[in-house]
Amino acid sequence: MNPAAAISRALVHPPVQAWRSYLGHLERNPRATKSTTSVVAAILGDALAQHISNRDKPHWEYDWGRTARLAIFNSAMGVVGHEYYRVLDGRVMPHAAKSPRAVATKICIDQFLFAPVCTAIFYAYKVATEGRPSDYVSEVQEKFVPTMLAGYKLWIPAHVVNFALVPNRQRILYANVVSIFGTYILSRAQAGDYTSKPAAETQQVHPQVVRRRGGEVVGFETVMLKED
Repeated sequence: MNPAAAISRALVHPPVQAWRSYLGHLERNPRATKSTTSVVAAILGDALAQHISNRDKPHWEYDWGRTARLAIFNSAMGVVGHEYYRVLDGRVMPHAAKSPRAVATKICIDQFLFAPVCTAIFYAYKVATEGRPSDYVSEVQEKFVPTMLAGYKLWIPAHVVNFALVPNRQRILYANVVSIFGTYILSRAQAGDYTSKPAAETQQVHPQVVRRRGGEVVGFETVMLKED
């Protein structure tokens, strides 16, 4: 074997083996595999969000609790996503799964039925794990709409590609890669980076946040993660 071929094989072999291993785990235990990849997406997405949102601060501490909460939520959503996509693909025009009508129908179901339910559940989970379940109604009233709008910008075009072009066998991987950016939006929601109220009003409502962050107000929104 010549040196160029040897180098090429050395570079290509590990990714090919990893891909085959992933497909093998997916075949043997799809729920656990999807849950695991969803956790990885949560960790990567939240790490991305925390580093970007704190990039202008000379000193800041990584919020491991925030990452852990998102990872736990995503682990459950990975299993939910497995069943959800199985039903969606099986019920919505399976004879013409990639037709424009089928794609549009799936996107409408996903974004206007499934995503709002998951977003509402996420807020319930968030306030419960933060020890303030009584704030659920106010949290949803303030942040639900901005969260959904942020999610639409990501997931509607992503699912046009997903439902129309991505082979069924590879849809899981595609959705999890996109979900890293979905989790980025979700983690910004958990950090409070979105709000439907003006900054001045937010400062009045949360003066303690202003004091802790040195005058910087952070909001919290979330978007549905589509784990498959």
